[in-house]
Amino acid sequence: IEQTPVAHAFVQALDSFLGAQSSRTKRSEHLSCAAEDLGDWVRQAGFDDVNVATVSKQISFPSALDYVRFQLTATPMAALLKDHDGPGRERKIAAIAHDAATRLDPAILANGRLTFPQQSFVVTARSTEVGWGSIAPVSGTM
Repeated sequence: IEQTPVAHAFVQALDSFLGAQSSRTKRSEHLSCAAEDLGDWVRQAGFDDVNVATVSKQISFPSALDYVRFQLTATPMAALLKDHDGPGRERKIAAIAHDAATRLDPAILANGRLTFPQQSFVVTARSTEVGWGSIAPVSGTM
């Protein structure tokens, strides 16, 4: 997660405001292994012709607040704020967004937007176990 600065700042802010375990869901989305390790796991699962590519994309949100609001309302992390009423939820979201933004390089927040690189592994592999041979794309965020 340290390789994705916005997600890293977000989990730090979550832990600060909602407790040390609040970021577990977000942290679990991010692999903490090398591409070679992932390829080895896929081979151990019985796949052949394994190829692991690292793909980088620029992600952009209108603002840090929009990113945090999305994470805390439209993902499984919404459960973290289920006990807050509407105004209380918005205050908590705003506070977490502000905290996360203070942890970021100002260049990520240029022009009021939140723009950042994100890397993912894309795995292709072949399995003859299925009987007809298949290619299984798998992706995970770093």
